[in-house]
Amino acid sequence: MQWLRLMPFGSFMNTGSFVHKADPRAKLIFSATYLILAATSDGLRDILILAASSFVLILLSKLPVAYLWGGLQGLLPILFVLFVYHLLFNHSLTQAIVIPCKLAFMIVTTTTLTLTTSPRMLTQGLAAILHPLRYFRFPVRKFVLMCSLAFRFMPLLIEEIDMMFKSAQIKNARSGSASLRTTLQRRLNMFLALLYAVFRRADQLAFAMEARCFPGVERRADSLRMGWRDAVLIGFALTLVLIRIFI
Repeated sequence: MQWLRLMPFGSFMNTGSFVHKADPRAKLIFSATYLILAATSDGLRDILILAASSFVLILLSKLPVAYLWGGLQGLLPILFVLFVYHLLFNHSLTQAIVIPCKLAFMIVTTTTLTLTTSPRMLTQGLAAILHPLRYFRFPVRKFVLMCSLAFRFMPLLIEEIDMMFKSAQIKNARSGSASLRTTLQRRLNMFLALLYAVFRRADQLAFAMEARCFPGVERRADSLRMGWRDAVLIGFALTLVLIRIFI
């Protein structure tokens, strides 16, 4: 489960960088634009542009490259399987290179967003962006509250999954090789234990919120102010869109 280290949703690593000081709305706009461009890219030229953009974003965020590379090492088996599948069944070397690169760049970008933005600021920025949807009777307050709880509990869930897999590896090492039926039964038991842990944490959270008479009031985002860093990020996103259109 080493690949889980690449997705520390809800975690925050403050390095005081350019990206850290930017407004969360600008970072959300840039990330959404980048993900859309990555999902719709289909050529090697697009992959090179995405790679350069991701490299610039990592430099601006001052995140440790070794941390991101450690997570990518855990993703290498999945990327290799995608490469072999598209090479053998689609008979396309271009797609075999493009698809794994798209997945890696998308994960790195979303990880950079969560590492450079605290959960509180991320939910405030999301609430500010979705505010116009209130006129269409969209439950913005409930949706933002749900996202906020998900951001905060995701690191705990990932840590619990990692502990379960490590415990299962120790038990498998002691018992030796097992049959396919035994392996599937162990995976099913692990999945049921994970569901129980998730529901137990959700029940504890609901009980704590009810005991404190939580009204579900949305936090105001009046403290958010756009600056020159946000203009640079949004301009960076628009530049990527223009490059994609003309190239």
